[in-house]
Amino acid sequence: MCTSIGASVRNLHNHGVFHSDLNCRNIMIDADERVWFIDFDKCEKRAPGAWKQANLDRLNRSLAKTAAGAENVHWHDANWADFLVGYANGSQIKG
Repeated sequence: MCTSIGASVRNLHNHGVFHSDLNCRNIMIDADERVWFIDFDKCEKRAPGAWKQANLDRLNRSLAKTAAGAENVHWHDANWADFLVGYANGSQIKG
C-alpha cells in the first residue's frame, strides 16, 4: 500500500498539484485500495521546483509524528522506503 500512496503523490506532483496540507490525515484509502486525497482548500498548481521535496518532507514528518502518538497507526522507516519506490515509479502513471 505504501508504494501505491507514493505513486499517487507522484501523480499529483507530475500534474503540478501542490497540496499545501499533505499529511497522513489527508490521504484516504478505500475498500478497493484506491488512494484519495482530501482537503484541497489551500492548494494550487505550480511549476516544477523544490516544493515537491518540501511536500514529501512534510508528509514524512507527519507520518512519523502520528505513528509516535497513536496506538492504531503502524508506521516504520521501511514504509517510507516503500513509499519512495512508489514515488519513483509513479512517474510512469498517465492521467
